[in-house]
Amino acid sequence: MLRNLKDKVTGMISPVARIPAVHNNKTAERSSNEDADGLSPVPVLYLARQSKVMLIHNIWTSHGLVNGSRGTVIDILCDHETSSPTNLPSVILCSFKSYTGPSLLQDNKIVPVYPVTTSWVTSNGG
Repeated sequence: MLRNLKDKVTGMISPVARIPAVHNNKTAERSSNEDADGLSPVPVLYLARQSKVMLIHNIWTSHGLVNGSRGTVIDILCDHETSSPTNLPSVILCSFKSYTGPSLLQDNKIVPVYPVTTSWVTSNGG
């Protein structure tokens, strides 16, 4: 399934961003999906403009940005001065139909989604 998704995304006309998870130690790198707060066991995300996305955490519940909200990538912004192929994007602009808060552009439901740092303790205490 992952291979089919990767083939579909890389077949798009828009450039594809390959966004790797960044681990700060070997224990984090080897942790299971359950220990890692729902992070995928395959630590790479492929995104392009018009990619469909789903939030896996509540971001702004009072305005409809909740776990499970589905949206579309509008653009992926990187800091060109510090950017390299291994850096995370600065922000991913997404449109969510369920969003009811202020928008970056008038009459749109576009919101910035920023990289997230997650910490956890593994089931064996590591």
